[in-house]
Amino acid sequence: MHPAGSPRPQTGPSSPPTSKSRNLLPSPMLVDSTIASIKPLPRRPHWVRLTLSDRSTLNLHESRCVDLILRPGRTLDSAALTAVRDAAAVDALKHRALRLLARRAHSRLQVRDKLAPHAAEERHLLAALDELEHAGLIDDRAFASLLLASEASRGPARAHIARAKLQRAGLDPAAIDAADPHPADPLTEARALVRQRLRPADRERPLKAAARLYRLLASRGFDEDTARSAVESVLGTIEHDHSD
Repeated sequence: MHPAGSPRPQTGPSSPPTSKSRNLLPSPMLVDSTIASIKPLPRRPHWVRLTLSDRSTLNLHESRCVDLILRPGRTLDSAALTAVRDAAAVDALKHRALRLLARRAHSRLQVRDKLAPHAAEERHLLAALDELEHAGLIDDRAFASLLLASEASRGPARAHIARAKLQRAGLDPAAIDAADPHPADPLTEARALVRQRLRPADRERPLKAAARLYRLLASRGFDEDTARSAVESVLGTIEHDHSD
């Protein structure tokens, strides 16, 4: 019996949880899982596909099986399963990076920028970059030396351009100086480029030639003062020779 006027208890089925109450439910935890099989991954040498007891799969480089002691029948607790999933994420980023590096050399920053959209977590991205660097596949100093040599082979004033490219690629000045311990003087390079691009008619029209050469030097990254000094010094010599 219930006292008169007192609310009667609900005896029907409980109402389903609201969206607010669902948000308060604990998030699902990783549960132990058993490795059902480890098989070679088709069309990707030295990679394996790991199938778990819940039928989910993870693709890994075969070296991870040794590092993480993975074998069919092993039960992975939550920590081990997290480690395997992290390794799979890192290996996927490394695989993508290797395709980039096969086409041409990249600095660490360039590789990072191209991998970042594909990284679920920052720590996976950093781990992939560190592993590539440790293996010598990313080497900013070698990248700098290669770019400097390539630009130098293309003619005067290219070292200045190469150093500007290296700065845009994320190399700090110390790394650039280590790769190029005896950089050419920008004014010397600018003068060399001006002499290379002079035309026979420039002797007759020095003002028009100067405007064209200023634009050329600016497009190559020389600052205004260096460009003016280089053009004026070379055109001054031409004017003197012409007056003779």
